[in-house]
Amino acid sequence: MPGEQYVSSPSFALLHEYHGRLPLYHMDCYRLMGEDDILAAGLDEYLTTSGVTVVEWPERLGSLVPEERLEITLVRGPDEQERTVYLKGHGGDWPERVADILESFVHEQEGLP
Repeated sequence: MPGEQYVSSPSFALLHEYHGRLPLYHMDCYRLMGEDDILAAGLDEYLTTSGVTVVEWPERLGSLVPEERLEITLVRGPDEQERTVYLKGHGGDWPERVADILESFVHEQEGLP
């Protein structure tokens, strides 16, 4: 397994691929106008892969948005370095997985095992 990799926004390349325990596909749909552009670029195949696909500007996917997914929203706080993270699970066991993530985070913050 390769060492740590810096993950940056693909912006100009549309997609970056990273290798690890699971492949990570980081897709930036900002420059795409919608579903037709996603299909024309062949990016739809990354939405059903066995790896992890992170999509910036997911609203550009239209009806291609997977039913089972974890939606992550970052909101900038008043301090430029501050962010609030919102997680929302859609379909499958995502709601339970989000609850597990929250519980793990709370335990970590409180120093619990």
